[in-house]
Amino acid sequence: MTPAEFLARFPEFDGLDGIAGPGIQAAIDEAGPHFDVERWGDLYLQGLGNFVAHTLLMRKKRHDAMRNTNDTDPPPDAVSYKAGDTEIKFSEKLILYKVEKSPYVSTEYGQQYLYLRDIVGAGALAV
Repeated sequence: MTPAEFLARFPEFDGLDGIAGPGIQAAIDEAGPHFDVERWGDLYLQGLGNFVAHTLLMRKKRHDAMRNTNDTDPPPDAVSYKAGDTEIKFSEKLILYKVEKSPYVSTEYGQQYLYLRDIVGAGALAV
């Protein structure tokens, strides 16, 4: 898959701020070890595209977060809402735990990749 082929399948990424041809190619190159072309068969391009899209979105999110963070921002697990005298605080630790266990659940592309990966089957795994 080339960056042009990726953009043809995922036109929503064309011109998206912070995502350019070299970044797309790097994500495609890094995806190689995650795919056995024979095993993926007809689902290969769809799986690869979703994997690359997920990777690009996560990189963009990290880049935007780093660019927009300053010393006055609260820590990520300190979420609160206030209405009058009532204030609700909660922790996102459970959500973060789930994302850490499977980072692919944080984007629709990652979820689609997981779905396709389950259809294809991971094959034999060595632990």
